[in-house]
Parts: sequence; C-alpha cells; structure tokens
Amino acid sequence: MDREINFYCRACGNGFLLAGPPFPENSHCEKCDLDYPLNPRAIGAPDDPVRICPRCGGEEFYIQKDFNRNLGLVITILAALSVYLVFGLTWKSLVGLLVIAALDAVLYHVLPLITLCYRCKTIFRGFPLNPDHQAFDLHIGETYRKDG
Repeated sequence: MDREINFYCRACGNGFLLAGPPFPENSHCEKCDLDYPLNPRAIGAPDDPVRICPRCGGEEFYIQKDFNRNLGLVITILAALSVYLVFGLTWKSLVGLLVIAALDAVLYHVLPLITLCYRCKTIFRGFPLNPDHQAFDLHIGETYRKDG
C-alpha cells in the first residue's frame, strides 16, 4: 500500500494529498501562493513508523481511526432521529438503536488507524504504527493549540 501525507493550507484550507514514496520536497498552494516544504529524509524507510513530522519537525503524534468525526456525528444524530420518527418510543426504537450501534462497531473494527501530528495536524496514512503513539491526549493537544 502506498503511503499518503495529507495536510491543509493554513491560509485558505486547500487540501494537499501527497502519495509516495518518493514524496516531493515542496508543495505549493495555487490559491494563496504559499510554499509548504517537506523533509523527505524525516520519513525514513518503508517499514519505519513516523517519528518526526516531515512538515513541521514535530515529534509528538497521536493515532485515531480513519473516519471523519463530524460526519460520524451527523450520521449518528440522523439515524437516531430517524428511528425515533419511524418507531416512536417503543421497543422497536431500541432495536433500531442497537442495529445502529452494531454498524458503528463493525466500522470501528474495519477502519484503519492513522497517525496525526499534534503541531501541524498532518495526517499520515499507510505508515506502520509507532507503538509510542497513543490516542489523542487533551493536555498535549491544548498545549499545541495555545502555542499556535
């Protein structure tokens, strides 16, 4: 599987999806004329997990499932609302909610894990997982949010 590096322009939100290896040493945002350098030497060999962010040089990362959280929230709210509107507050609505929960559990086990940089929010797909990286830590996340 190819590895991917995904990030967004800090000025306009334009998305970049870099597939590799090899990865380019520079990405340019056409909308706002900003350059985003990438240090391909920080990526390492194909079997190496992410240790240093090739975009910002950050060394703190977290892992999460490769699924858009906002989309998941919208789907859950719409599904629960639909069950309520169709069945009301009956035992059938409970069964409907259990089916939704089962589908969520299946998605949880099927979707792969991705690595994200705390500092610049760059997403790394297809990279081996680093055992030192854990789930999102709110304290670390707040530290980087306050810094900038």
